[in-house]
Amino acid sequence: MAITTVKIGTAGRGQIPHSVRQKLNITEGDTLIVEIKEILKGGP
Repeated sequence: MAITTVKIGTAGRGQIPHSVRQKLNITEGDTLIVEIKEILKGGP
């Protein structure tokens, strides 16, 4: 599959980069099974 980063927005939803969604043919309504390996804290 693929390894990528997922950015969490203010609403708590994760954003997967568009290029990754295209490459893996991820479309609206798909369910992803993910493994969280690390959390990189962002923001102030």
